[in-house]
Amino acid sequence: MVETAAGLEVATTRGPWHSPYDTLGHYWTERWFNAIRLEEPGKGLFGWYCNIATPAKLDGDDLSYVDLQLDVRVYAEAAGLRYEVLDEDEFEAARARFRYPNELVARCRGAVDEVIALVTARAFPFNA
Repeated sequence: MVETAAGLEVATTRGPWHSPYDTLGHYWTERWFNAIRLEEPGKGLFGWYCNIATPAKLDGDDLSYVDLQLDVRVYAEAAGLRYEVLDEDEFEAARARFRYPNELVARCRGAVDEVIALVTARAFPFNA
């Protein structure tokens, strides 16, 4: 797990972005996604942002993974959890540009299905 505080500057391809959330990131060395819990300071759980990505690699204190452009956004609402698959267009562009093999595309789609199944079951890390 990796914790960050609201206000953290994150480098993106579009330039720096300052996170409004306190986060708790869950990274796995065998799963093709990571899940970042988003907390609004003083308000509580906002939801999760899940990057479909290569399994995490740990090298000492360094954590790395390759973001594969496909994402699942999970919203914590009064009625329960709701999810949305994001960035299909970015994924398809990356798929063409980097010539993702069919096996990689299948892993990415499988990871989306796994996230959705965990959300639907309210299983870890979506059980809070």
